[in-house]
Amino acid sequence: RSAEFGRLLSAWFDQDPEGTLGYLRVMPRQQEYTAGLLIVLGGIARSDPERALHLAQEMATRPDDWILYNALFSQLAQADRARALRDLALAPAGEPRDNAIRALAGKWAEADSSAALAWAGGLGVAEERASALEATLSILFRANPGRSVELTLQLLDGDARDRVLAGGLRRLTADDPWSASRFVGQLAAGPLQTNAALDVARALAAKQPEAALAWLQTLPAGEAQRLGLRNVLDVWGAKNPAAAERYVSALPP
Repeated sequence: RSAEFGRLLSAWFDQDPEGTLGYLRVMPRQQEYTAGLLIVLGGIARSDPERALHLAQEMATRPDDWILYNALFSQLAQADRARALRDLALAPAGEPRDNAIRALAGKWAEADSSAALAWAGGLGVAEERASALEATLSILFRANPGRSVELTLQLLDGDARDRVLAGGLRRLTADDPWSASRFVGQLAAGPLQTNAALDVARALAAKQPEAALAWLQTLPAGEAQRLGLRNVLDVWGAKNPAAAERYVSALPP
């Protein structure tokens, strides 16, 4: 139903934009309404972004609808970054503005991560700065995961830092587990450190189990070290069960 609704509304918009806007104003605020906003206001934004944003203020009134600001500012930042920066003032405070900032920062980072990072770090409102930095660093991880981990540890804290590091360390571990291993010990004890240690331990064990075991000893005693050892032994035991058995036999009871 949703797919067919989107197909029909898109075809109608191509023929009669004002007609679809009029229909959207009176249709029930149910599941298809948000999809309709994305189609109609996204289409209007291609030629008149300011009108689309004023309409969004009027028509995107439910939390489900606020994804519209992500779509509009992604589209606007792709076409005209300066205009997108100016039009941030038209995004209502709260989740709509947060979505707009994340979209703008992400698109900017794809084109020029250094400039996007400078802009994000210069935002005066702490919550907006954190959102922009999170979006920018998440994009930067694709090109330079090691540098991105360093910047994330320097620039972010709390949940935003943990979200970026969770994805970034997985990428860095896949590309270069030795580099990723340097950062695990810098993380505070908790789920993020434990999950990162498990991933790194398994990746290092696939290359050099003895080195993975030595690295684990550099971590503070606790869950990350204990569960990391299990991951190393799991990989090592599958590749060289005799060597893994000798190691386990030599462990204290």
